[in-house]
Amino acid sequence: MCVALLVVGCKGEITLRGKSPFPDAPDAHCSQSKPGRVSARRLNNAEYGNTVRDLLHLGAAVDVSQQLPADSASLTAFDNDAALLDLSPERADAYLHAALAAVDAAWTSARSQLVTCDLASGGRACAEAALTALAPRAYRRPVTPDEVGSLLGVYDREKAGGASADDALKVSVEALLVSPRFLYLTNGVQDGVTRGVHRLNGYEVASRLSYFLWRSMPDEALFAAAANGQLATTSGLRAQVDRMLSLPGAALTSGFASQWLSLNKLPNIVVDATRYPGFTPEVRQDLGRETQALFDFVLSNKRPARELFTANYTFLNERLAAHYGVSGVTGEALQKMPVPVGQDRAGILGHAGIMMLSGGSSVRTSPVVRGHWVLAKILCESPPPPPPGIPPLGSTPGTSEGTLKQRLAAHRTQASCAACHTMMDPVGLGLESFDMVGKYRTQYEDGSPVDASGTLPSGVSFGNSRELLAAISTDKHAESCLTQYVLSYATGRTMSTADACTVQSVAGASFASGASLQDLVVNVVLSQPFQSNEQEVQ
Repeated sequence: MCVALLVVGCKGEITLRGKSPFPDAPDAHCSQSKPGRVSARRLNNAEYGNTVRDLLHLGAAVDVSQQLPADSASLTAFDNDAALLDLSPERADAYLHAALAAVDAAWTSARSQLVTCDLASGGRACAEAALTALAPRAYRRPVTPDEVGSLLGVYDREKAGGASADDALKVSVEALLVSPRFLYLTNGVQDGVTRGVHRLNGYEVASRLSYFLWRSMPDEALFAAAANGQLATTSGLRAQVDRMLSLPGAALTSGFASQWLSLNKLPNIVVDATRYPGFTPEVRQDLGRETQALFDFVLSNKRPARELFTANYTFLNERLAAHYGVSGVTGEALQKMPVPVGQDRAGILGHAGIMMLSGGSSVRTSPVVRGHWVLAKILCESPPPPPPGIPPLGSTPGTSEGTLKQRLAAHRTQASCAACHTMMDPVGLGLESFDMVGKYRTQYEDGSPVDASGTLPSGVSFGNSRELLAAISTDKHAESCLTQYVLSYATGRTMSTADACTVQSVAGASFASGASLQDLVVNVVLSQPFQSNEQEVQ
């Protein structure tokens, strides 16, 4: 069973925003901590498509990543985890075809931005100028004369084979798009170095930052900040994070939040149309947008990170309002509204989409599944799989075997079940006020009442779903868990117990009084795992 990381603090060269609420944190213990290791990693499909688009000045409608095989998926890791991003022969071949399509599209719509000289008269010198301008953006760092020379060699070979100057340059750009220097983020991994901690240089920090917040390459302002040393300072990094999150291209909500909460799985949940006739595909889509809107509002308005769990407002359009039983909302656009009165909702855990994701089967809600989901996603305390031979609960809450709460209590009398069910059941039962599509209910279909009261393993008692959500929102595990997930997404690797120091130091500063969700992002960027990489190559 996963256990919560210990509360400790970290020393570092860069000061975190806020003040840690743990004054007795053993800083001496943390002075020997290491940043962890992540290997050079391939761009995932979303990052590849965005980077090609921005590099070649393509329109938003052009997405050559659709030609690539699907990335490997994991139930526990983000889609930018280096351990998932291999390079198969099939993918290598697909990159060739994608590069051809990308360059053809660029030559149709953006050639003048890529080739600013007269290639017909300038010939090789013009090609060299174009490649010298493009390669640093593609490789996300200054390039050497040899690297430009290698691309020019492709141009020369094509010309020698009878190609026109224009076609020869196109092939050179295609070669650039299949280069490992373009396809991989180095993460500070250095050739010829076998071990040690490497502090990322300005360009490596810029790339890590842009793929964290934008899922794409750095822009000109970020390249300039890397070149002039601004990314080596707290103020410089903070300014860039603030700037980047304020731009339309910011993708932390669609990239991080959607994966953290598994919003991408909403379309796959089976809903019984006979039981829920008003649940349309449009409502299903709106539910994911509601949660994204709350995350984006808390982030962009510099609201406290804890407000993700405590918000007494949400975002509804006319369809969602009808789903929640709220009147007076019209139109397609999401509008900031108070949470429905009398429904014991608060924050993201009160969203119908989250209740669907954690609900169970299409037949009935499952307190065990819901409890497990909240423990894994919000508290980072996933229980292990159940032992074999455990009989399933009945399909309806009211049976001769007793209420749902009574039957789960019987499970906990078995030693093999008690350890996990003591953790999961109270949380799941406390959310039984919400049905399979997240609508509020006070009784089951058979007329038996919903009892959402209980006591958490910590000893905290709650009388309804709202009180349960309030208890979860103040749990220190929720703070460290969200921090752990953001760090994992930012660095492209799964956090381990060796990261306990960093996780708790960042959480302490980011959930302190006056701190915001954006401060959490800044503090992750200022942390040692983000700024450095431990290199150990056998």
